[in-house]
Amino acid sequence: MRPVLALLALACSAPADPKPADDAGAPVDEVVPPADGPYLGEADGFEAPDFDLDALGAGVADLLVGAPALHGGPVIRALDALMVDQGDGCPTWAIDESGNPYWSSACTTPAGTRYDGYGLFLLYDNTEQDGVIWTGTLLYAAMEVSSPEGTQLRANGGAGQLHGISTDGSEVYYYYALLDGEFAYNGPEAAGTFLEEADVQPALAVWATRSPGSPDGGAVNLSGRLAREGGAVRAVAFNDTLWIGEGWGGSCPDEPAGSLSVLTSEGVWLEVAFDGPTWDSGPTPAGACDGCGRASYRGADVGALCVDFSAVSALEVWPW
Repeated sequence: MRPVLALLALACSAPADPKPADDAGAPVDEVVPPADGPYLGEADGFEAPDFDLDALGAGVADLLVGAPALHGGPVIRALDALMVDQGDGCPTWAIDESGNPYWSSACTTPAGTRYDGYGLFLLYDNTEQDGVIWTGTLLYAAMEVSSPEGTQLRANGGAGQLHGISTDGSEVYYYYALLDGEFAYNGPEAAGTFLEEADVQPALAVWATRSPGSPDGGAVNLSGRLAREGGAVRAVAFNDTLWIGEGWGGSCPDEPAGSLSVLTSEGVWLEVAFDGPTWDSGPTPAGACDGCGRASYRGADVGALCVDFSAVSALEVWPW
């Protein structure tokens, strides 16, 4: 039910690594793999450090506050506000090989709006894809646009907000903000959004759906990263982390399926696996539906990390 993000195909493939050479500089055709050995966490004498798992769980919950509403809509609205002044070929528009409009310019309009960089737009206007009728805009940008009054947007990455209706009548939402640098904007459209929270750094995709038969039932999937300076947790990486509400038959709406990666304030990553159900799995046993996952460091179990996930699972913060 998710849209295919054609803009992800824009990434350039890296050049092939050169062949290794021996000490005399001659090419070596084969690279000898390292000898088998124990994983770091399994090495003799390894002891995982003590972690304040209560503080880390609270830090993850704090980062999750507002996460479902972190999306590219404010970026697109900010750009729309700045681009009301177009004319005399500034910016310069074109169509890519897939039929998507883009501009690429370093120019100033007669009224004084400055365009510098590149912006590609994927426009969805009742567009059918994978059984969903989508409406909205996806943007890939490396740009600066500024008005003569000093309002400026800097965008480097992807941003999008889509709403759809599936063939079974359920509402579907797809949001994302993928940063490769920054989004920054000083206009009024930034009010109340992540654009005015300089300490929040989203590189996040949010997919959500509401059950057509239950206004209180939904599901949400998070992929990507959230980071914030300060506190016990510096960043959380979501590995296709999925919550399924009771309206979709979820047996454990308050605990996700999948895993999180948690970066502590000391710069240490923990992996945390949870027990919530997936779309294809059976129900989660009642005793395992506790909001807690097993945390590991270098492969060694360090205990249970418990998180209040209501910032994601509570319906009042969802887009509907």
